[in-house]
Amino acid sequence: MREIVTIQVGQCGNQIGRSFWSRALHEHAANSHYADFGGGEGGEGRTGAVFSESMSTFFRNVDMTTKGEMAPGSEIRDLKARACLIDMEDGVLSETMRGPLKDLFTSAQVMSDVSGAGNNWAHGFYEYGNQYGDQFLELVRSQAEPCDSLQSFFLMHSLGGGTGSGLGTKLLEGCNIRNSSVLACGVFVRGKGIPISDVNSNVARLQSELRMPRWNREGFKIGLCEVPGLDHQSSIMSLCNSEIINSVFVPLSERFYKLYRRKANVHHYTQFCDGGIFDEAIGNLENLIEEYKAVGGRGEVEGRGGEIAAARGRAHLGRQRVFKQAEGVGVLDLGCGMYCVIYV
Repeated sequence: MREIVTIQVGQCGNQIGRSFWSRALHEHAANSHYADFGGGEGGEGRTGAVFSESMSTFFRNVDMTTKGEMAPGSEIRDLKARACLIDMEDGVLSETMRGPLKDLFTSAQVMSDVSGAGNNWAHGFYEYGNQYGDQFLELVRSQAEPCDSLQSFFLMHSLGGGTGSGLGTKLLEGCNIRNSSVLACGVFVRGKGIPISDVNSNVARLQSELRMPRWNREGFKIGLCEVPGLDHQSSIMSLCNSEIINSVFVPLSERFYKLYRRKANVHHYTQFCDGGIFDEAIGNLENLIEEYKAVGGRGEVEGRGGEIAAARGRAHLGRQRVFKQAEGVGVLDLGCGMYCVIYV
């Protein structure tokens, strides 16, 4: 088996998670196989849906009598999601645990507080991150231990707010996720009757048109699934790690300094962390911009060279100046290893 543990953090992450689990159940229900498992009264067979290998990636099949897990190929008894549900206010989690998906989760899979992080990144990262760090690792361990071959974690959270961005980033550290290769591309095709030769030929065309680093010319991952999705007979999804993300990071750096120079609301953050975290964060953002530029093999991202140079100059100036506490600052902390970008 190849299992994946899903971690949902904050209001956004848990709402996305609800949509994901609902769709996963519908897809598996639409493509379920049925078999005669026998053992019925009067010698009659008992026919039920089969717990397949593909279902075991995201679900556990639990025997309601013994509470033990059942292997793929058995009859579906009680499906449980391989998931951790985390939020620092219980509103969204309560909706999930009372809603149509309530049977997928147990209270042991939930970690919550009452007051929330108040859209404050520092509150989520430092206060709740330190307070709940050990509990989170224990929660993840409880979901990972039953897995035969754990492949990865899916982390669903927002980049804004307090719990999703702050606590979500802190929890990502605990998962010890390794940095993946940069500038790689995955192409995943679904649908019946799609020849792998057609997929390979089209990927070859993409490779000839895309600018790939010289050390990763073959940086493509191809997946082909014959089971169509619910809405389309055939579909394709691409996940890319590309230097084009600099077109997001550079304006982000510029907006940061516009706020930081006004020194607004800094005191809200320094209640929970040292003020030097701002300089560390913008320094890491600069380094990430430079890393993408270097790996991409270009001097600048096309069309944004001047903006990158200007941002670098302001960042250098910003680190040398002494900033006093004041009001209103937006922070993206990149000092925690959270460099995940998905293009669909």
